[in-house]
Amino acid sequence: MIKYKGRLPSKSKFILAFIIISILFYVLIKLNTSIEKNSQPLGHIHDSRLATSDFAASAQEDDSKKAITSISRALPEPKKTEQPERIEPISATERLSSSLAQLKDDIAANPSTLNHAIVGPSNAYRHLRTKIQIALQENPDLISTVIEEFLVSPNSLLGREMSAVLSATEHPLAQQAALDLALDISNNEDSRTAGMMLVANMTKVDGETRDRLLAHIDSNSEYSADMQQFSLMALKPAPSSAEDYARVQSTLSNVVKSPNHDVRRHGVYQVALWATNDQDMDIVRQVALLDNDVNTRARAIMSIAESSFKSQKNRSVLWQVVNNQNEPKAVRSHALSALGSYSLTPLEQKNLRLKKAQLNNLVD
Repeated sequence: MIKYKGRLPSKSKFILAFIIISILFYVLIKLNTSIEKNSQPLGHIHDSRLATSDFAASAQEDDSKKAITSISRALPEPKKTEQPERIEPISATERLSSSLAQLKDDIAANPSTLNHAIVGPSNAYRHLRTKIQIALQENPDLISTVIEEFLVSPNSLLGREMSAVLSATEHPLAQQAALDLALDISNNEDSRTAGMMLVANMTKVDGETRDRLLAHIDSNSEYSADMQQFSLMALKPAPSSAEDYARVQSTLSNVVKSPNHDVRRHGVYQVALWATNDQDMDIVRQVALLDNDVNTRARAIMSIAESSFKSQKNRSVLWQVVNNQNEPKAVRSHALSALGSYSLTPLEQKNLRLKKAQLNNLVD
């Protein structure tokens, strides 16, 4: 057996170095392969981190949505704000229909005594009449609806209300319908009265209504004294010519000769109302002195007092009445009051005070 005795030869050294280097190279290759399997490139690592970050953000967002949904379910649902419906303006036709329906319901629920047509409607329904009148002002064509309601039952509680509304309008169609009822259509005196009073309660009438009334009065066909009075009450000053005024005075001069004192009383009032000059007052002055009915004389004296003609003839008649010891106190008092509107001399004023004192001491 050969024993080692010192250094290796040069060749042996070279071989040994080669073996060691080979072993090291092999080890390095193995290490590199292991690193490639267990690691990723830097870019891939960066992408993976981004993906991980996106996933985490997505998960967080999902959690937030779930939380909001959960809270929303727990909270009461908010009330929906309803948009107000657009209300169209209520038409005059609708207001008229509504007011008429309410008026009928109220009358049915609160029936009351039907008074004479001359008394007029109930104050309880004034607000509904006002609403109907406003509707008619906005749409005058609706007058036919109110007229129809009146004609259905003129002598009723509803008829009274409709009559008041129509009188306030002074509409020509209302005048025509009322006179048709009173003069041509109906034979019932209550219904005829209702028609005539509708016109009588107007403050003015047109020429056609005036002429129809005059023709009716001139005909002397009215058998009822009440209807004769209502016809006179319906005769209102209308736009008239001199000829028209003359015709009216001619008609009224016959009325004041009526055997019925109530008719004469209304007649003398109309004469003064239609007077266009002092001469027209002659009839009134005659009645004041000569009529046998005290109320008719009193009416004539009041008409003289209200007259715009402060003539000497009127003054003379008033003094005659004041000095008439046979005249009732009430009639003489009317004459004294009328004289107070005249320009009097100092002597007349003294006499007037004396007569007033005497009347105050009289016992009725």
